[in-house]
Amino acid sequence: MEKADCVVVGLGPAGAISLRSLALAGAKVVGLDSASFPRYKACGGALSAAAQLYLTEQLPADGWQKAVEDSLEEINVSLLHGDLLQLKAGSPVALLTMREKLDHLLVKEAAAAGGEIREKCACTGVELVKEGAVVHTVSGPILARTVIGCDGALGPVAKSLGIAPAPAGAALEAEVEVPPAVLSEWRSRGYISFGRPAWGYCWVFPKKEVLSCGAGTFRRGRAKLQEALQELLTHCRLTAYPKRLAGHLIPLFNHRRPISKGPVLLAGDAAGLADPLSGEGIANALGSGIIAARQAAAFLNGKITDFNSYQKEIRQKILANLTIAKRLAGLVYSRPGWFYHLLRGNPY
Repeated sequence: MEKADCVVVGLGPAGAISLRSLALAGAKVVGLDSASFPRYKACGGALSAAAQLYLTEQLPADGWQKAVEDSLEEINVSLLHGDLLQLKAGSPVALLTMREKLDHLLVKEAAAAGGEIREKCACTGVELVKEGAVVHTVSGPILARTVIGCDGALGPVAKSLGIAPAPAGAALEAEVEVPPAVLSEWRSRGYISFGRPAWGYCWVFPKKEVLSCGAGTFRRGRAKLQEALQELLTHCRLTAYPKRLAGHLIPLFNHRRPISKGPVLLAGDAAGLADPLSGEGIANALGSGIIAARQAAAFLNGKITDFNSYQKEIRQKILANLTIAKRLAGLVYSRPGWFYHLLRGNPY
């Protein structure tokens, strides 16, 4: 059977950054993904200040900025597509990217660092054994001393280990192909409307060639995402243009849910680390991927014998902030009108 020090399953931001980190640490590490890069990924694509910091610390100077397509310097906020509150910042609130480009860039950086990339190589499950874990793939099994599962909210790694899926909201997105004149009107300007769908919001973010439009809800249960998205497109006069629709889950954390078992770690969406207030997940995917790689390297070097410290570090560095965000989300989304009027009275 083929052997590796570590197998990373899923090569989104969490998987690619952990693969690169372990390769630089000298580990024999294999990264698997069911897709071939570049591949489309539904995502608002906002890089928060935290995400930018992680990328700057981990990647060569200015390397990741090649994937940036626009920035949010102005955000127009409304309640149920009503009166606009115009918010301008002295510096960009976030940088905007297409995940197709960002993920491909990160995968190439991981390969350049010495990580082995296997595209179109889906993982079908993980089996714990005395020597570590057997990662079953469509191309055959790999025996690894440790595994990092970064395979999304419903990925096979957690499922095969008996770890229940994280609670999740959902989003429906449309990449709208607008003409240059319309795109220029949106340059560096975003739009957010609260109140619909329930426990969420709608958005428009400008990219280099499209407008990324979406409706998301950040709690379990049914939400009328299609109706909310159609209402958004109608309000913004974007219904006449070609668009690409895609939906995805937004996995949310649960303190009682384990994110490791034996020699296997979960990171990114597989660990349920999306922000319950904004739905943003790139920053915590990167952060958890970096932590997972550091913990895996310590395990491989014999400095630790289990991953109890991983759960503790994630709890301290990521879950503590998500707990605060969850409380804020309860205030914002249970009373969106109250929140909007509070924001309108205190825009800065």
